[in-house]
Amino acid sequence: MSLISRLLDAYNALTQPRDPRRLYRYWLQPTNPAGVRITHQNALQISAVYACVDVISKSIASSQWNVFELMKSGNRTLLADDPISYLLNVRPNSDMPAVNFREALMIMALTWGNGYAEIARDMAGRPVALYPLSPDRVEPWRDIG
Repeated sequence: MSLISRLLDAYNALTQPRDPRRLYRYWLQPTNPAGVRITHQNALQISAVYACVDVISKSIASSQWNVFELMKSGNRTLLADDPISYLLNVRPNSDMPAVNFREALMIMALTWGNGYAEIARDMAGRPVALYPLSPDRVEPWRDIG
């Protein structure tokens, strides 16, 4: 990639306020020996990559996702009546069925390395909806305090 095209990409990243981390990605994202950057967007334009992501995501999304509780003894107990089980397997939110939600999470996990969902809660703190979030809009962190 030439210096001029990198500068143009950086300028475009600065003029698009939707994602402030774009400039960082343009300058520090590694290129392969051919000088081509492979991102999640242009990787899915390759038919073999798209077909693999499609088959894997649809296969995993079509199965039921169970919720387990980890016991102190190390055993797991299936929580079939848990609200999260209903959200994962029946209706995660009012906009999409569960299969589409699970497929979206799997596509994000396969292309970005992780899939995220926002948990909407009612006034009592119970989960009532799950909304998929784009991984480029999430900054994971762990609160150790």
